[in-house]
Amino acid sequence: MKSLLTKSRYICGLRCPKLLWTYCHAPKTIPEPTQLTQFYLTQGTDIGILAQQLFPKGRAIRIDNFSANLRDSQTFMSLGIPLFEASFLSDRIYARADILEPTEEGAWNLYEVKSSTAVKEEHLNDISFQKYVFEKAGLNIKSCSLIVINNHYVFDGTLDIRQLFKIENVDEKVEALLPEIPRQVSSMLDIMDRNICPQTKIHPLCKGNRYCEMLEVCTGNLPKNNVTSLVFDSENNGIALLNKGITAIKDIPDSFELPAKQQIQRDCIITNKAFIDKENIKSFLDGLTYPLYALDFETVQGAVPLYSNSRPYQSVPFQYSLHVKYHENDELHHYEFLHDGPTDPRPALLKQLKSDIGTEGTILVYYDEFEKGRLKEAATDFPENKEWIEAVISRIKDLFLPFKAFHYYHPDQCGSVSLKKVLPALTGVSYQDMEINKGEVAPAAFMKCYFDDLTTETERSHIRTELLKYCSLDTEGLFLIIQELRRLIEKDEG
Repeated sequence: MKSLLTKSRYICGLRCPKLLWTYCHAPKTIPEPTQLTQFYLTQGTDIGILAQQLFPKGRAIRIDNFSANLRDSQTFMSLGIPLFEASFLSDRIYARADILEPTEEGAWNLYEVKSSTAVKEEHLNDISFQKYVFEKAGLNIKSCSLIVINNHYVFDGTLDIRQLFKIENVDEKVEALLPEIPRQVSSMLDIMDRNICPQTKIHPLCKGNRYCEMLEVCTGNLPKNNVTSLVFDSENNGIALLNKGITAIKDIPDSFELPAKQQIQRDCIITNKAFIDKENIKSFLDGLTYPLYALDFETVQGAVPLYSNSRPYQSVPFQYSLHVKYHENDELHHYEFLHDGPTDPRPALLKQLKSDIGTEGTILVYYDEFEKGRLKEAATDFPENKEWIEAVISRIKDLFLPFKAFHYYHPDQCGSVSLKKVLPALTGVSYQDMEINKGEVAPAAFMKCYFDDLTTETERSHIRTELLKYCSLDTEGLFLIIQELRRLIEKDEG
């Protein structure tokens, strides 16, 4: 039996024919989703079930058996009630609806639930394909709507489903997409039926808003510091170079005009030496005042707010690390906070931070939009702390800025200016051997600690140890970077 074109495969086909073919013929070659991606996938499933409460008279159709689902979908249509997970098949195209609502005229309103806060192009393609399939199967679809998250909803401790979600009619946008679907379906079925994977070039969408899960596979044969790692590549120079047969940054010809930062990157790779703008680095370092603090938050967020007085997808700090030198030649002191329990961590975190961070001196962070954003939200949610928080914000300086500006660049950064790349490239200290070694892993670990009933005390204790270790390196690392930058400048001056 030939493979069916499902809506998930249809979306893959719109993104890349190679991705579609691989999902059909070699799915095991596709890398496993990251912890964060898996968390969002699970969350999306949970949100879909929660949205069913908007239709209290509805009935869910079992999805664990393909044939039974198709059969029951046909049977239950006569009940005259909303249906959840009803599926329909026409020739080789198949789709399952999140929600179908009957109308008085015998037609159906189609609803697709998404855990995002806004309607995206991919969502429109998704629901348009569904309408196409359902109408080919004999249904009359009167209207199409997307149910998304209302990120202005403030949770007060009792979940209000009708406030959590917002429903957006997308009939006009769906109608505009429908005429192209037959051609796209025909093309995708042809790709699926091929014995050989179509060869496609890497293109801007591969690294676009939705990072392709096949990118590492497609670039696996490229050398380290390949042209796809050119920094801030809004002009897609890397793609253009690949299409010219140039894979390594070191092989980019002098005649190919690069922006200033990409040129620095190329020069560093060719010479295998770091670039440092001593004047600007020195100016940044001279602007730091003691006591000198390094601060980092770890946060958790969810489509459904976890805590009262919070909003969907609000990043709620549950942990911080704070390293401080009270004087330039002083030893490094460390303070930390990690909330213990499923209750709102913010009151206790703010109370301890107020005690730990003092009232003067520079507060160093890496990418200040994040820390400042969390502090500004805390000032709104806990206004009794507003004056103190505004004073803290005024002391913040961003160590990310000199690296973003390419006042320092090392070839081992491989085109990244993230802390996870800058720290090992500059100091040799790495996150590599840590169990929690990425910011995306920390919230999932915290959720497992306190929102998973299957987690044991032993597991919880271990997770807490790893969280503390990870967050501590984030702030200790800022001092290590400062120390090494000062050493480089002093060495040069000497």
